[in-house]
Amino acid sequence: MENKFSKKLIYHRLINNLLIVIFLFAWMFFEFSTSENDEFIFNKQILFITLGISIGLYAIFTIYNILYYKTSSYSLTDKEVVCTRGVIFKKKSILEYSKIHAINKRQGLLQQIFHIGTLFIDSGSTNTAFSAEIMIIEDVNIIDELMKQIALKQGNKEEINSSNNIYNFSIKKKTAYSLLASLSVIFMICVIFIGVFLVIYFTYDYIKDNNLTLMEMTLKVIYSFFSIAGFVLVFNIIFTFINFYKFGIYKDNNNITINYGLLMKNHNTFKTNRIKAIIVKSSLIKRLFSLVSIDIEVIGYGGDDDKSKRNTVLIPLCKKDEVEKYISLIADDFTALEKNNKSKAFFPFVSWKLIFSFIPYLSVLLVSFFISLFLNNYFILLIVGLSLLGILIVHLIVLFISAILQYRFEGIGINEDKVTIYHGGIFQSKTTILKKHIIGIESITTPRREKKNIYSFIIHFRTNSLTNKIKVENVDKSIKNNLLNLLIR
Repeated sequence: MENKFSKKLIYHRLINNLLIVIFLFAWMFFEFSTSENDEFIFNKQILFITLGISIGLYAIFTIYNILYYKTSSYSLTDKEVVCTRGVIFKKKSILEYSKIHAINKRQGLLQQIFHIGTLFIDSGSTNTAFSAEIMIIEDVNIIDELMKQIALKQGNKEEINSSNNIYNFSIKKKTAYSLLASLSVIFMICVIFIGVFLVIYFTYDYIKDNNLTLMEMTLKVIYSFFSIAGFVLVFNIIFTFINFYKFGIYKDNNNITINYGLLMKNHNTFKTNRIKAIIVKSSLIKRLFSLVSIDIEVIGYGGDDDKSKRNTVLIPLCKKDEVEKYISLIADDFTALEKNNKSKAFFPFVSWKLIFSFIPYLSVLLVSFFISLFLNNYFILLIVGLSLLGILIVHLIVLFISAILQYRFEGIGINEDKVTIYHGGIFQSKTTILKKHIIGIESITTPRREKKNIYSFIIHFRTNSLTNKIKVENVDKSIKNNLLNLLIR
């Protein structure tokens, strides 16, 4: 029996489109009513034209949404889920229960008001949940019932106990997570403002303002820094508490459910045998406090592009010595292996990066030189030169620190069932992949490195991001055969 999407879909989209059209109308009206001198000039003709365009667009949106509702349907048969949707191009998707990879329920703020949600059912053949084969927009209660029916048809006899939360993301942890996320950004802002201060200090005689002394200009720089840093900190705290609202991980047999979100509610369900990789991540700041985060690769769970990697979170923040406990509770097959082969050489970590680092700086300096020569004003060259020198010094310091850390951390652990790749410098990751999920191996070297048996390897596997590979650099060639054996089924 075919079922229509919820009729509330029309009202939800009409209000959503109305907000878009109002914003578009306001932008067009003020844009076309502003003179070259940035003065607002009221013009009835412009008002009527922009109003007409906005009403026309809203009418098109309305017709499309009504047609979308009328042409969209879904049904659950004994063996599969069937979904039909589309207006101009009609798409019919059929997915067998045995091939379901992940089931995700999402509710935006406006959807919560209308008590509807979107159910994504993914087979794993796409990279993200937003490209899922099956998408059903229904009343939340009906979606919950559909999820129960699908679970039963997959062979799950019991519901996941929502009281058995594996991980408690407490207020203390959320605050720490926000602070750690802010510190990296604040550090970069601090470096920029130090550069600004140095430029002001060394060029004050050229840029001095009769109304401002050097001390007053310095205080303005300090005030600006603390204002921006404060904004970053407050924004991160608010974002973390909203994004990870009521975060919980629940497990029953081999079924995992991850819930989180306030403005965008997420309810994600998948089986442990659908996990492709588990990644333990840490930044330099996190490592100072022995803290890490754990990400998971399950196709169908996560954001719609590689920039949304935080949406693949498994454990947002935990102590380093708690990692094995959480992984063993969720998917003990993915317990990390110890390194049995580490990086052999330090210089390759800095050589090419060092060469490519100078190219943009020299290019900008050269352009500044010709501009100064053309204008007969070498003050521009002085400002640019000082700025570039400061940035270059910081860049080189960061580059060498990262290279040293990467040389000490980089490596790989292999056995007959899985591989663990240790990669990164300032930002480090420890990725564990099962043999059955590896789909390709690449080896990279140079003639000079080949003489010393130094190779880098790229391991391809099915992931949730658009790039399906991870790299281990400058390790011994002897592991090549062990890696290739992972491709033998």
